[in-house]
Amino acid sequence: AGWAGMAAPVMHLRVEGARSMCEEASEGTVKEKRPKKKNLFEILMTLDDFGAGYRVARRTWAQHGNSYYVVTKVKPLDKRAWGVKVWKGEPTGREKRIPGIYKRGEWVEFEKVEGEAEAMQKTAAEFVVQHEKDKEERRQARFARERAAREELEKEQQQQHA
Repeated sequence: AGWAGMAAPVMHLRVEGARSMCEEASEGTVKEKRPKKKNLFEILMTLDDFGAGYRVARRTWAQHGNSYYVVTKVKPLDKRAWGVKVWKGEPTGREKRIPGIYKRGEWVEFEKVEGEAEAMQKTAAEFVVQHEKDKEERRQARFARERAAREELEKEQQQQHA
Protein backbone atom coordinates (compact mmCIF):
# COMPACT_ATOMS: atom_id res chain seq x y z
CA ALA A 1 0.00 0.00 0.00
CA GLY A 2 3.02 2.27 0.39
CA TRP A 3 3.87 5.12 2.72
CA ALA A 4 1.48 7.70 1.28
CA GLY A 5 0.33 10.10 3.94
CA MET A 6 2.49 8.52 6.60
CA ALA A 7 5.88 9.49 7.88
CA ALA A 8 8.66 7.19 6.77
CA PRO A 9 10.09 5.08 9.58
CA VAL A 10 13.34 6.32 11.02
CA MET A 11 16.02 3.72 11.22
CA HIS A 12 19.00 4.03 13.49
CA LEU A 13 22.08 2.26 12.33
CA ARG A 14 25.00 1.73 14.57
CA VAL A 15 28.35 1.42 12.89
CA GLU A 16 30.80 -0.33 15.10
CA GLY A 17 34.20 1.30 15.30
CA ALA A 18 33.42 4.17 12.90
CA ARG A 19 34.36 6.78 15.47
CA SER A 20 37.61 5.11 16.37
CA MET A 21 38.60 4.81 12.66
CA CYS A 22 38.03 8.54 12.12
CA GLU A 23 40.07 9.40 15.20
CA GLU A 24 42.91 7.15 14.04
CA ALA A 25 42.90 8.73 10.60
CA SER A 26 43.10 12.26 11.99
CA GLU A 27 45.91 11.30 14.37
CA GLY A 28 47.84 9.26 11.77
CA THR A 29 50.28 10.46 9.21
CA VAL A 30 48.97 12.92 6.65
CA LYS A 31 49.81 12.20 3.03
CA GLU A 32 52.34 14.67 1.72
CA LYS A 33 51.33 16.39 -1.48
CA ARG A 34 53.56 16.03 -4.48
CA PRO A 35 55.04 19.26 -5.72
CA LYS A 36 52.90 20.73 -8.46
CA LYS A 37 54.47 20.36 -11.88
CA LYS A 38 55.05 23.62 -13.71
CA ASN A 39 53.49 24.74 -16.95
CA LEU A 40 55.51 26.57 -19.61
CA PHE A 41 54.46 30.01 -18.42
CA GLU A 42 55.65 29.28 -14.87
CA ILE A 43 58.96 27.98 -16.23
CA LEU A 44 59.45 31.11 -18.34
CA MET A 45 58.77 33.39 -15.36
CA THR A 46 61.77 31.92 -13.53
CA LEU A 47 64.18 32.64 -16.41
CA ASP A 48 65.93 35.90 -17.18
CA ASP A 49 64.17 38.13 -19.74
CA PHE A 50 61.07 35.93 -19.21
CA GLY A 51 62.67 33.14 -21.22
CA ALA A 52 63.25 35.04 -24.46
CA GLY A 53 66.02 33.28 -26.34
CA TYR A 54 65.60 29.96 -24.53
CA ARG A 55 64.73 26.73 -26.24
CA VAL A 56 61.68 24.91 -24.86
CA ALA A 57 60.14 21.64 -25.97
CA ARG A 58 57.32 19.33 -25.07
CA ARG A 59 58.38 16.10 -23.42
CA THR A 60 56.72 14.06 -26.17
CA TRP A 61 58.96 15.67 -28.82
CA ALA A 62 62.05 13.78 -27.62
CA GLN A 63 61.24 10.98 -30.06
CA HIS A 64 61.36 13.45 -32.96
CA GLY A 65 64.94 14.49 -32.35
CA ASN A 66 65.96 18.10 -32.74
CA SER A 67 62.51 19.69 -32.19
CA TYR A 68 61.78 22.70 -30.00
CA TYR A 69 60.48 26.28 -29.83
CA VAL A 70 62.82 29.23 -29.57
CA VAL A 71 60.97 31.69 -27.34
CA THR A 72 61.07 35.12 -28.97
CA LYS A 73 58.55 37.13 -26.99
CA VAL A 74 56.60 36.80 -23.71
CA LYS A 75 53.79 39.01 -22.42
CA PRO A 76 53.66 38.28 -18.67
CA LEU A 77 50.46 40.23 -18.02
CA ASP A 78 48.60 38.48 -20.85
CA LYS A 79 50.23 35.14 -19.98
CA ARG A 80 51.10 34.46 -23.60
CA ALA A 81 54.34 33.46 -25.31
CA TRP A 82 55.52 33.51 -28.91
CA GLY A 83 58.29 31.62 -30.61
CA VAL A 84 59.61 30.02 -33.76
CA LYS A 85 59.08 26.28 -34.01
CA VAL A 86 62.05 24.18 -35.07
CA TRP A 87 60.94 20.71 -36.13
CA LYS A 88 63.60 18.06 -36.72
CA GLY A 89 66.24 20.77 -37.03
CA GLU A 90 64.39 22.95 -39.57
CA PRO A 91 62.60 26.22 -38.67
CA THR A 92 58.97 25.85 -39.73
CA GLY A 93 58.33 29.48 -40.59
CA ARG A 94 57.39 32.65 -38.88
CA GLU A 95 56.95 33.56 -35.25
CA LYS A 96 53.64 32.40 -33.79
CA ARG A 97 51.95 32.04 -30.44
CA ILE A 98 53.07 28.90 -28.60
CA PRO A 99 50.06 26.64 -28.01
CA GLY A 100 49.46 24.60 -24.84
CA ILE A 101 51.55 26.69 -22.45
CA TYR A 102 49.26 25.84 -19.51
CA LYS A 103 49.80 22.06 -19.72
CA ARG A 104 51.52 21.03 -16.52
CA GLY A 105 54.56 18.78 -16.62
CA GLU A 106 54.58 18.85 -20.40
CA TRP A 107 57.40 21.35 -21.04
CA VAL A 108 61.16 21.22 -20.57
CA GLU A 109 63.64 24.05 -21.03
CA PHE A 110 67.02 23.94 -22.68
CA GLU A 111 69.97 26.26 -22.57
CA LYS A 112 69.75 29.82 -23.77
CA VAL A 113 71.48 30.32 -27.07
CA GLU A 114 72.72 33.89 -27.33
CA GLY A 115 71.37 35.69 -30.36
CA GLU A 116 69.17 32.80 -31.46
CA ALA A 117 65.91 34.56 -30.65
CA GLU A 118 66.98 37.61 -32.65
CA ALA A 119 68.13 35.40 -35.50
CA MET A 120 64.83 33.51 -35.43
CA GLN A 121 62.88 36.77 -35.42
CA LYS A 122 64.99 37.94 -38.36
CA THR A 123 64.38 34.62 -40.14
CA ALA A 124 60.68 34.92 -39.38
CA ALA A 125 60.64 38.49 -40.71
CA GLU A 126 62.45 37.36 -43.87
CA PHE A 127 59.91 34.55 -44.22
CA VAL A 128 57.04 37.05 -43.98
CA VAL A 129 58.67 39.38 -46.52
CA GLN A 130 59.26 36.47 -48.93
CA HIS A 131 55.70 35.27 -48.39
CA GLU A 132 54.36 38.74 -49.21
CA LYS A 133 56.56 38.90 -52.35
CA ASP A 134 55.31 35.49 -53.47
CA LYS A 135 51.73 36.53 -52.81
CA GLU A 136 52.19 39.70 -54.87
CA GLU A 137 53.77 37.70 -57.73
CA ARG A 138 50.84 35.27 -57.71
CA ARG A 139 48.41 38.20 -57.73
CA GLN A 140 50.20 39.82 -60.69
CA ALA A 141 50.22 36.51 -62.57
CA ARG A 142 46.49 36.10 -61.95
CA PHE A 143 45.81 39.63 -63.25
CA ALA A 144 47.90 38.90 -66.37
CA ARG A 145 45.93 35.67 -67.00
CA GLU A 146 42.62 37.48 -66.51
CA ARG A 147 43.72 40.30 -68.86
CA ALA A 148 44.77 37.77 -71.51
CA ALA A 149 41.45 35.94 -71.16
CA ARG A 150 39.50 39.23 -71.53
CA GLU A 151 41.50 40.18 -74.63
CA GLU A 152 40.89 36.73 -76.14
CA LEU A 153 37.16 37.04 -75.43
CA GLU A 154 37.06 40.51 -77.03
CA LYS A 155 38.82 39.17 -80.16
CA GLU A 156 36.27 36.33 -80.43
CA GLN A 157 33.38 38.79 -80.07
CA GLN A 158 34.84 41.08 -82.76
CA GLN A 159 35.25 38.12 -85.12
CA GLN A 160 31.64 37.07 -84.56
CA HIS A 161 30.36 40.60 -85.40
CA ALA A 162 32.55 40.89 -88.48
